[in-house]
Amino acid sequence: MKAIVYKGNKTIEVEELKRPEIKNGQALLKVKAAAICGTDLRIVDHGHHLIPEGTSRILGHEIAGIIEAVAPDVKTLKPGMSVAVAPNIHCGSCYQCMRGNSHLCDNHVAFGIGIDGGFAEYMVVPSKAIMQGNIIPMRDGTDFAQAALNEPLSCCYNGLGYTEFSFGETILIIGGGPIGIMHTLLANVMGASKIFVSEISDDRLGEVGKFGADIIVNPNKQNLKEVVLEETNGQGVDVAIVACPVASAHNQALECMAPLGRMNFFGGLPKDRPMSTINANLVHYNYLKIVGTSRQSIHQYVKTLRMIEAKKIDLRALITGRFKLDEANTAFKTSQIGEGLKNIFLP
Repeated sequence: MKAIVYKGNKTIEVEELKRPEIKNGQALLKVKAAAICGTDLRIVDHGHHLIPEGTSRILGHEIAGIIEAVAPDVKTLKPGMSVAVAPNIHCGSCYQCMRGNSHLCDNHVAFGIGIDGGFAEYMVVPSKAIMQGNIIPMRDGTDFAQAALNEPLSCCYNGLGYTEFSFGETILIIGGGPIGIMHTLLANVMGASKIFVSEISDDRLGEVGKFGADIIVNPNKQNLKEVVLEETNGQGVDVAIVACPVASAHNQALECMAPLGRMNFFGGLPKDRPMSTINANLVHYNYLKIVGTSRQSIHQYVKTLRMIEAKKIDLRALITGRFKLDEANTAFKTSQIGEGLKNIFLP
């Protein structure tokens, strides 16, 4: 089978590998779609602590496909099933897992990071992933490409939920890339009364308008705070999501918030520049809450997958690049330079 293998030293190669064989408790997935994530790009550029130096890894954790085969002792999956893959496999015994917070597991591994992932024609599903419910059957006819994008979509849903976003509220999303767009789509479904999106790229601003944003602002050309206050009768927004890895966006968001507002630092900062300086008085005097989120629970993953199945959320326009595995270098280069939105492999 063909597979995209991370070799270390900023190198990926397309290799011809033997189709994997499954053992007791395992299943074999025929990958139908696997999307490139920012995490994949960071692994190629900087490595990952779960991929020891000198170790090769098949990348890819945004995955959907068809069950090709199951071991005789696997009863919950059957060949021919269409499935989506929640990528994070928790240990089940650490402090956070015992509290029911498996998405914060201290010892989790993920497809495409701790174990081989979906940038291949076939992928082995370990027994623990099957037992914990990481492999979710979905309705026949569900678009595999959209199902692969459910992983970041469910992360956004987790972020909005933890920020306590609710029906009828106003929201500011800073960052008009795929994650900002997914927050926009979800905010619409969840009943936002007005959605602001701030983005410095004119190309991406043009894309954001297709996904339901009400007010689109380029903060390099307009005063974001003035626009928000004017459109909210001087109150500011109830919720702000910082969906970009830029520290200056934190204060931009704080300045736009209404009293009792909540903000989510959704986009992590670069490891070599992780510090942010904020105006603490805005938080103090306006009773603001600041939270952060990453990953998602399997339950949240299932919820957003069902919305895709029911065609309540349509992610097709997010997919701007479709590639075969042989085109790995072109696909990764396209993602690295920020061309388009989501790039996806269709093995």
